[in-house]
Amino acid sequence: EIEELKSKTYAEWVREQVALPVTSHREYFRKRVNPRVFASVNPGRPRSPCERLSRWRRFSFIFEDRAKEIVVSSVVGGGFQLSMDGFAITQVSSDPFQGA
Repeated sequence: EIEELKSKTYAEWVREQVALPVTSHREYFRKRVNPRVFASVNPGRPRSPCERLSRWRRFSFIFEDRAKEIVVSSVVGGGFQLSMDGFAITQVSSDPFQGA
């Protein structure tokens, strides 16, 4: 196959490629990505840090959060929950704003 390719001009190779049946990477991709699920699942469920394929950050806030209000509330059993925009962001063992 390489020897055959060496004997062709670029123009000949391009004409042959254009003459081939059309293929669709999108069709190939769609068949293999996000397959249909035929059972009730919770795709956005939290994962344990030790669970295979889990993703965790070493930080709780991102640059875009800098101007948002943080709500600190006590957690039953100890500790504090930090929330932003009505969503729990993280839990910590001590009040991060005590004495601030």
